[in-house]
Amino acid sequence: MILQDSYSFSILVSCIVFLFLFLYAFRYRKSPESIFFMLMVALLSIQAMASLLELHASSLEDKLLWRNIQQIPLYSSPIMLLGMIMSFIGTSSKVVFRRIVILSIIIVTYWILLFADSQLHLIRESVTLEAFGQTERIKIERTNFGFMFLLFHHFMGLWGLGMLLINIRKVPKINRMQHILLMLATLSPYVFTNAGDFIGWKISVSVSMLPTGFLLFYALFMHKFLQVRPLAKEKVLEHMTEGILIVDDQDIIIDANPAALPITERLWGEVKLVGTFLPPLLKGHPSLKVFYEAKEQGEIEVESCGRQHAFRLIPLQVRHKRTGSLLIISDITERKLYENQLIKKAARDGLTQLYNRQHFLDLLDQRMKNSRSVKEPISLLLMDLDDFKKINDRFGHLAGDRVLKCFAQLLEEVIEGTGVAGRIGGEEFAIILPGFNGEAAYEIAERLRLRVQQETVQSADPAYEIAYTISIGVAELLDSDMTLEGWYHEADMCLYASKHNGRNKTTLAGD
Repeated sequence: MILQDSYSFSILVSCIVFLFLFLYAFRYRKSPESIFFMLMVALLSIQAMASLLELHASSLEDKLLWRNIQQIPLYSSPIMLLGMIMSFIGTSSKVVFRRIVILSIIIVTYWILLFADSQLHLIRESVTLEAFGQTERIKIERTNFGFMFLLFHHFMGLWGLGMLLINIRKVPKINRMQHILLMLATLSPYVFTNAGDFIGWKISVSVSMLPTGFLLFYALFMHKFLQVRPLAKEKVLEHMTEGILIVDDQDIIIDANPAALPITERLWGEVKLVGTFLPPLLKGHPSLKVFYEAKEQGEIEVESCGRQHAFRLIPLQVRHKRTGSLLIISDITERKLYENQLIKKAARDGLTQLYNRQHFLDLLDQRMKNSRSVKEPISLLLMDLDDFKKINDRFGHLAGDRVLKCFAQLLEEVIEGTGVAGRIGGEEFAIILPGFNGEAAYEIAERLRLRVQQETVQSADPAYEIAYTISIGVAELLDSDMTLEGWYHEADMCLYASKHNGRNKTTLAGD
């Protein structure tokens, strides 16, 4: 299609603009106001295209067809505007739906009468062509009945304007600008059309609706971003429990939230944060100073005055140029205590508080590798309480548990921090002795065995005390090619030999 003049071009531009506004609003389609806005600009885009096609149609019949098609979006868009306003001021969705349906019935009636007007002549008295630039356009004379529908069209705009005027007095000042923008959007088609007629400009309906589209777009979307979102972000910062420091590209603190004050006082004493050069405050924590000077996103944990703090740095950039940093400070003391408790529970046996099987084997693997790297001896002791089932059967499981706990305490007393003890399972225990060769480990094992032989555990009945013994297997890590499984198996075979040879014995591998 060849555009004959600027009038046609302006209509085409308005059509494209309305389509763009529709696509932008589609991202926010879950909002009722956005849905009505989308429908409205989509209808206006259709109206603009139909107006362009009417202008370039060759016959009166074709021009009239496109003029009739234009009336569908023209008389529907005020309903969408009204629905948008009602949703905006908080009218319930049921009420909005009911009103839209009633208004739509009137508009649908108008469409039916419009397309049947060539036979009924209820809407238009006459339809003729008049010169318009290099082409012709339709000139219409309405009947009184037709004017009633036109008045109804204007009434919907005035109704929306009235609702906004009533509601603007009930809302906070920060929301009044949106009401004003919506009122201007409602009035702008009348203002622009009359202004165009007054100065003699040919302004199409599509172009006269452009200010309405832009004002609604700004009121519903951009105004929220530029006014409400910054306010919401400010409130979020105020109520955060984490300390927030905003630092510019010269390392000067330019803003801080309230939560930052008590945290920074514990770390650096009473300091006026805003306007302070940050690096000198970090001198007392060298690792933190190095972390900050790297200016890379990450996190570091720092201990100060008995408290644990996490520092998270987020670089601020505009077009790949650093403009500052966001430093988020969290007091993680309670979290760390809880984590340590969980780690301890996961690593310890619930009854004896010795390391459990899995954690003990992990430690055994680590100590084995360390021993080989530093070329120091290391020995493993495996031990088992002799005839422990008989203790459970005679004195009960609670008494058996008491024996296990007493043995675990005795075991830790004997090794006195020289080794690592663990409960492997049931009545089986183990000790890692780094720095001890087989003979030295054998002496420790014998000392433990003799102590156990001399000890008794009180049963539930005061008249009885429980005596018990242990069997021990000792294996030094001698072969550089020996695996963890092989070493453990060697100690286990020594334990088996002690039990096989009468129990209450210690057997050293190689003897």
